[in-house]
Amino acid sequence: MAINLSINSIVGYYNSTASIVGPEPLIETITTLEGLPGVNKPKPRRILDVTTPNSYNFLKNSTATAQTIYLTNQGSADLNIRGINYSKSGVSEVIPIYNTNTWTVIGDPLSKHTATTVILPGQTISFDLAYSSASEGTFTNSFTVLSDGNGSSYIPADVIGTNIVSYKVFTTQEIENRFFFKLSPTSRNTTSTMYGQNTLHRFNIIPYNATTSSYNFSLTGSPGFSIYSSSTSLVRVLFSNNVVNNAAGIYTATLLATAFNGTTSSSATITHTVGVDVSKFMNYGTWLGPGAPTDSIIGMSYDKIDGIRTLTIGLGTGGDGAPSYLQGGIDYLNLANLGIYGSELTQPFRYWAKVYRVPLTEAKTYYSADYKVKSQGTNYDQYFGEEQAPESIFIVENDSFGNVLVKINHLRYLPENDNDLSATLQNITRAFHYYSEADIGGRYYQIGTPTGDGTQTRLFIGFYNNGTTATSLVSYPL
Repeated sequence: MAINLSINSIVGYYNSTASIVGPEPLIETITTLEGLPGVNKPKPRRILDVTTPNSYNFLKNSTATAQTIYLTNQGSADLNIRGINYSKSGVSEVIPIYNTNTWTVIGDPLSKHTATTVILPGQTISFDLAYSSASEGTFTNSFTVLSDGNGSSYIPADVIGTNIVSYKVFTTQEIENRFFFKLSPTSRNTTSTMYGQNTLHRFNIIPYNATTSSYNFSLTGSPGFSIYSSSTSLVRVLFSNNVVNNAAGIYTATLLATAFNGTTSSSATITHTVGVDVSKFMNYGTWLGPGAPTDSIIGMSYDKIDGIRTLTIGLGTGGDGAPSYLQGGIDYLNLANLGIYGSELTQPFRYWAKVYRVPLTEAKTYYSADYKVKSQGTNYDQYFGEEQAPESIFIVENDSFGNVLVKINHLRYLPENDNDLSATLQNITRAFHYYSEADIGGRYYQIGTPTGDGTQTRLFIGFYNNGTTATSLVSYPL
C-alpha cells in the first residue's frame, strides 16, 4: 500500500511601513504541515533610535555646552553598538569633545570610538558631545553610530557591510566672535590646620578676542572669605581662620567676576576646610618694651603653637613699608603679629623689622642667630655677641618646666662714622630696662618709674611657665 505524503511550506515577509528600511522581514508567515492556514509570527528586530542635538551656539576660543546624545533600542532583540566615528567635514577649526555617561569607551576621544556594547530591548545608553573652536562662523559636522544592520532607525541608515549599519547624525556649530573671559581654575579646594592661618586662592583672568581694563568682583557664601587683591590678569581671594574663630568645618564661596560691559562674567568656586586642633594653640603672655631712637623697641609673645611652646621676639619698626618709629611706627607694632598666627599672616610678622621665633622643644640655651625668621633694614645682629653666640642679640634659656629666661647679648663693637646706628645699638642694650635716663636721644616713653631707693628700675628677664612676666630689680642702666 502506497502512501503519498505532500509537505508544503510558504515563507514570506511583510514590511509594516514604507518609511522603515530593513534588510530582514518583520513578519514570518508559516503554514502547517497539513496545509492549514498559516500563522503570522513576529520576527525579533533591532531598531536603533539616535537623538539629534540642537545647534551648538558658543563663542570663539571657548567650548560649547555639552549635549547628551541618547541611543535607544526600540526593537525586540539585543542590539550591538559597534562604535562611534566623528567627521569634521574638513573643518579643522572645530574639535569634538566626547564623554560617555553610561558605558565604557576605548579609543581616541577626538576621532573614533570602538565602544562595542549591548543595548537590551527598551534600554537607553548615552554620551555627551560638545565642540570647541578657535574660529568664528557656522560649521556642519557629524557623528556616525555603527550598529547591527538587521534592523532600522528613525534616521537614514546605510548598510556598509554584513550586518553593520551606519547611522549618521549631522550637527551644526554657530560660533560667535566677541569679547569674553574665563577665571582659571574654575574651582579651588584647600585646607588649613594652623591657628589663625590665612590662605590665599589665586585665580587667573584669561580674556579672549579682546581685552578690558576693568573687572568687578564679588563673593557669596560662607564667612571668612574676602577679596585680597585684584588686577586685570589676577584676582586673589583670602580665607582667614580668625574670621570664623578657627572653628572646624567646611566653608564655601563663589567668586563672580564681571567685565566692564556688565554682561560678560565668569565664576569660580572655593571650598576651604578648617581643621584646627585648638588645644594645640595658646597664648601664655606678651611683653612690649620702652621705645628709644630709632629702632630700639622690642616685643615678645610666649605661645603654644601646634603643641610646642614657642617664644617669638620682634625688634624694630619699619617692616613691610610701615613708617619708622619717628614717623609713628609704634602704632603698627601689634604684638598679635608676633604671636600664634604671626607666621600665617599674608605678610608674616607684619610691620616688625626683625623677628626671631624660637621653638622651645627642650631644656637648653638658644641663640637668636639660629632662629631669625624675618630681617628688613639694617643688620643689627652682626654687632652683637662672640664665641658660642656670634651675631646673636638675644640669648634664651628654657628650663624643663617651661620657664623662659631672656637676655640681651653684649654689644661687641660699634660702627665707625655712623652715630645714628651707634645710638640705636646702644639703646637696644638698655631695652629691657623699664626706666632709663641713659638712652641716647632720650626715650620716647618709659614703661616704669624709679623703684626701690629711687635709683632702681625693673628689668625684664623672661616669662614664667604660665606666661606671667618675670622681672628683677636693678640699678638704672648707664
